Amino acid sequence: MQSMTKKILWPEYQGKPVTWKVKMKKEYLVEDMNYLDSMVARPIFNKQADIIIDNNCKGIVDIGCRMGMPNHIIYKKGYRDYNYMGFDTSPLPIAKANEDWKEHSNVEYRVGTWNDEQVLKVDFDVDTLIMSGVLIYCQPCHEEFYAESGYHTDLFDKLVDYYKPKRVIIQETLKEQTHIHEDNSHETIDLSYYKKFDHDWYEFDLDMWLGHRVVMDVRI
Repeated sequence: MQSMTKKILWPEYQGKPVTWKVKMKKEYLVEDMNYLDSMVARPIFNKQADIIIDNNCKGIVDIGCRMGMPNHIIYKKGYRDYNYMGFDTSPLPIAKANEDWKEHSNVEYRVGTWNDEQVLKVDFDVDTLIMSGVLIYCQPCHEEFYAESGYHTDLFDKLVDYYKPKRVIIQETLKEQTHIHEDNSHETIDLSYYKKFDHDWYEFDLDMWLGHRVVMDVRI
C-alpha cells in the first residue's frame, strides 16, 4: 500500500504509522494516474458522459482534464455533435490526448492553468463545465494551486462567471471510505455550497483507493 500511494497522485493522505502528503503536481507522468484509466474507475466517467449525452450538451470545457476520459466515452458511444476543449497543467497527458484526437477538428487539448485567458478562451458557446477531482486542490494545504485559484468555491464562481454554462459536472471523493484503513484520514472538501444549486447526486463505491466518490450534475 505504501509504494502504491507514493506512486499515484492521491488527494492529500495522512496514514499511520507513516504519514504521506502527496500533493498534486503541475507536471506528472501519464502512468502516475493509470488507476483512473482502469475499468474499475470507468463508472465515474460513464456517468459524466451520460449527463452530457442525455442533456444534448454541445460546448464542453474540461478543467484539469488529463486525457479527457469523458470525451473518449461520449465519442465511443456515438455522440458527435459537440465541441470540446480540455486543459491541464501537465504537458505529457495533453500531448498524448492531442495525438489521439489530431484528426478531430471539434476537439482540442491545451497545456495551461485557469488563470491564463488564452487557455480559457474558446470560439464556441459553453454549456457544460467538467471539474473532475479539481476542486479538492483549491485549498490552503495545496499552496501552489491555492495561490492561483483561492478557495474552491472561488474557482467555481470564477469559471461559471467566465463561461456562463448551464451545468457543471463535479467529481470528488467523499469522507466515508470503504477502501481505507480505519486509523487513516484523508482530505475532502465541503460540498454544501454546490448543493444549494439544483443538482443530481450520484454516489459510487468503487473497488479502488478512495473509491467512494460522487458525481454532481449542478445546474446553474
